[in-house]
Amino acid sequence: CNSQNNSKDYEKWLKIKRKTIKTTYNIFDFDKSQVLRKKFNNKKIIFGIIARLAPEKNLFYLLKIFKEIKSKNIYLKILGKGYLLNRLKKYTHKVKINDKVSFLSETNNVKNFISKLDVFILTSYMEGIPNVLLEAQNQSLPIFSTRVGGIDECVVENYTCTFISKNSPKLASKKILNTIKDKKFFEKKDFDKIKFKLNKFQSKNVLKTIE
Repeated sequence: CNSQNNSKDYEKWLKIKRKTIKTTYNIFDFDKSQVLRKKFNNKKIIFGIIARLAPEKNLFYLLKIFKEIKSKNIYLKILGKGYLLNRLKKYTHKVKINDKVSFLSETNNVKNFISKLDVFILTSYMEGIPNVLLEAQNQSLPIFSTRVGGIDECVVENYTCTFISKNSPKLASKKILNTIKDKKFFEKKDFDKIKFKLNKFQSKNVLKTIE
């Protein structure tokens, strides 16, 4: 399995001994040359997510958070495809946030999309190791995320990532608004610190585990 937390969950589900299922992380080699982020402008703060438009990504919950935020200068971009697209669009009109939320089709240039964001946000209720969070940190992008699956294994908590409530849009929106008041949240992070903390994803270390 690609996450320790998910390995534990599978062991409980299968009713087998602990540490029967081994953890081998996804390979992600951090490369400093990929830090491409645009300069931050607090007049227009852009949140973004890359995800399949499927139930486990909990995108209706994400839209409920933005309904609560009610800030004139905060926008959301959702990149991805899936059968929930039309329902999600209808919901944005229903709760009157369609002027704040935009939907984009798939792209082959994930780095370019991330480089145009100010904040990455993930509200899944089920995850393994989401590579998009590794991509976001590789560009020193601050993250808000629910704490599920292997997410806490692939972020630097309270440095690159701030965790939010996974079942209360009001609490999540309050945490977001309070956090972004601090200018330090948007400061470019120390790339070497991120790389050191997430060293287990480097190919040489993953290959050692497999061997």
